[in-house]
Amino acid sequence: MKTDILLAMWGALDNANQATKPYSFRLPISIGAKIDALCEMYPQRNRTQLVADILNAALDDLERTLPHTLGEEFDPEALGVEDFVSPDEPKRYHIQGPRKEFRRLADKHYEKLEAELKLPISSFLYGDLVMTKDSYGKK
Repeated sequence: MKTDILLAMWGALDNANQATKPYSFRLPISIGAKIDALCEMYPQRNRTQLVADILNAALDDLERTLPHTLGEEFDPEALGVEDFVSPDEPKRYHIQGPRKEFRRLADKHYEKLEAELKLPISSFLYGDLVMTKDSYGKK
């Protein structure tokens, strides 16, 4: 998510599930002042929501910049999902490198956090870990 989308999000309702354990951080006062300013500017959002949105945007940007390479061609038949792949779609390839590792670990922890909330495992954050040659290198 790009940070310029945050302003639109802050005017919308938030139905996101929250983790069961609190995360506590000490921040530099300059960051605290900026967060407090946003809380005053967007009173319909609480501090937790604002910080979560900002972190989400920053982590999405960070994930897009993690190094990666294209690996083997993705075979939908091996996963039994060939019915969901159109023959007109470009070929997709497994990704390799730090971006793949981040996505794999994020999926692992997402599944663990959903289990702690006793939610049915609905999906993963990233899932298939593939991309097309056209999307390779795009941030």
